[in-house]
Amino acid sequence: PNPVLFPATVTSIGDTIIAGTSCHALAVPELACYFMGFLNNRIYTYASNDSVYWYDEAGEAFRLIIPFNAQAGDEWRVPVTHPWQVGAMLDTVVYHVDSVSQVMISGTPLRKLFVTRSTLDPLFGLWVEESGAIIERLGDLLYLMPWLIATCSDGFASTGLVCYEDPEISWLNPQFTQCDLGVGVEEQDGAKIAIQPTVVRQGETILVTSPAGTVDVFDASGRAVSSSTTSGKLSLTLHRSGSYVLRLTSERGERSIERVFVH
Repeated sequence: PNPVLFPATVTSIGDTIIAGTSCHALAVPELACYFMGFLNNRIYTYASNDSVYWYDEAGEAFRLIIPFNAQAGDEWRVPVTHPWQVGAMLDTVVYHVDSVSQVMISGTPLRKLFVTRSTLDPLFGLWVEESGAIIERLGDLLYLMPWLIATCSDGFASTGLVCYEDPEISWLNPQFTQCDLGVGVEEQDGAKIAIQPTVVRQGETILVTSPAGTVDVFDASGRAVSSSTTSGKLSLTLHRSGSYVLRLTSERGERSIERVFVH
């Protein structure tokens, strides 16, 4: 999770036993924990039967985070207890699954849930609702930890997951060119992509000039929109408004990224 002005790196640091359950211990910077409503910089999670749970220390119970076997139309709730008042409720995050698909990351097929999340702030009685994606192993791309949306509804915001890395897979948000974890897409000499124009209307032609290779287009949520081969010149059209990332992978394996905005 990356609260505004306070980027945070969440790191798996080992395993431990809580209430007879083997859990992964995750380390989070202290400042991020403050905004997330935690008194320490440890979060404990475990996975069972396609579902991921976290340990609510204030409520002294395991809470469901994500059921990756969920289908379109399914719904689950994540209660957020008050960190300083044992048993007191701070908020509840409601997840509704809009659709389900599959995505390939580092050659591994992973389940992807498109969801609508909502939370009702009991103090102000205000609903906060928005849509986004959840990917197996990566988690919620906008609110990595579901209780973060509760704190966001009180005036904080999240820029979402920037990157992820483990021994088997790595992922980079296409809106960023690189990441502190080392999984970034670094531009190399000789692999430059040029776009004209960079601000277009829906359906307007976009001219792409680049070395020979493949041009992949991603929307703001990281979803792959199209993939085209080019020998140097390519024409594209995008029919939905929003921000897009165009990534060139040259025949020599070099990469370059540019962005275009459609209105």
